[in-house]
Amino acid sequence: MDAAVTTGEPTGSATPRPVAGDAASRFTSSPGIDLTPAATRSANALHDAVQSATGYAIHVTSGRRGPDRQAAAMYGNLADNSSPRYANQAAFNEVRDAYLSGKRDGLGRAAIVDRMAKVLQRQVDRGVLISRHMSDRALDIRMPPAASRQAVVAAIRDNPLVQSVGIEDDHLHVQLR
Repeated sequence: MDAAVTTGEPTGSATPRPVAGDAASRFTSSPGIDLTPAATRSANALHDAVQSATGYAIHVTSGRRGPDRQAAAMYGNLADNSSPRYANQAAFNEVRDAYLSGKRDGLGRAAIVDRMAKVLQRQVDRGVLISRHMSDRALDIRMPPAASRQAVVAAIRDNPLVQSVGIEDDHLHVQLR
């Protein structure tokens, strides 16, 4: 990776690290990210397009999530009152209800996340996926610096692999086709 590339990463962490299934990742990622080879190829393609258009190197903060990881992400959003809008409101309400009942019951974070994960697993068992992260069709990318944000979003949005890109609290949420 070109040392002059702006990554938005703290010093010392801009080296691409292998992601599950692909040792040739050209982007950086947070520890523990789960990406299939197909998602890694998509992230590489986005990285290349964004870097070519803007000089910004993408950093993936989230990839594929099972019910437990999805529950933990949703717990954080609900606790911060910053939950993204879900297309399937009925499925969201089931998970939110598990969160709220856990709070009412005086449970701690781990027990509430477990309760939420059980709801999400039942949804998966019914063929309902509340988030594209659960189907390996979404990536979260660290928010680019304000000065280059519009250009980065445009480079992502213009990529044929991308269905949509949205700006969420501290990251870009990319939905893949």
